[in-house]
Amino acid sequence: MWGMPSSKARLTALQFAALAMYEEGPRHPYDVYQEMLRRREDTLVKVRPGTLYHAINRLAADGLLHERGTDREGNRPERTSYAITESGVDAATEALRGMLGRVAEEYPEFALGVAECSMLEPAEVADLLSRRAADLRGRLAEMDAAEGFVLAKQLPEILWIELPWLRVTVQADLDWTEAVVARIRAGDLTWKPNGPSHRPAADEPGHDVAPPTPSTPPSPPLSDPDERLQS
Repeated sequence: MWGMPSSKARLTALQFAALAMYEEGPRHPYDVYQEMLRRREDTLVKVRPGTLYHAINRLAADGLLHERGTDREGNRPERTSYAITESGVDAATEALRGMLGRVAEEYPEFALGVAECSMLEPAEVADLLSRRAADLRGRLAEMDAAEGFVLAKQLPEILWIELPWLRVTVQADLDWTEAVVARIRAGDLTWKPNGPSHRPAADEPGHDVAPPTPSTPPSPPLSDPDERLQS
């Protein structure tokens, strides 16, 4: 759980990433943005200049960052530097413990698409997955380039330890995707054996949802859409 002990509000992923940057030392928001891109943290959290600056301003307003001063380079506008506060360190470490110590409930869009892929024809699914596989190979190349960059800078491995993990997960995704494409094109996967839907209906053999017992009667259907949303 994203924690902020000072106000009990929740840190967003971008706020946490920004606090982690400031834990290394004071920075200008633009420096935070550039360093995130250099480290390819945009593969972990969506980073845009405007949203990042808003997140940093929010952290400062909540007392998790404080202004260190302003400076000006040439004709550029003045830039404000920030440093992390003790409350900011507490909030970041509390959030970090939650991320490392549990398996988060996540709902990846791709898994949902795979679950319903039989709505399309096999050839189209194979073509779409092939396109996705090409994107995954591109991501692997980007990760290799990012690892080369941090190695060249001789950064401590603990600062980019997520890169090997990301590469392993993307490689596994690519291997699975290519294997499924091969199976589809070889005709190895049965497609919609029961007609329009490959899932058995409630009264067909193979349906694994037990019927309600007399002691637990099913609830009557809700006719009001607003009532359905509130239930």
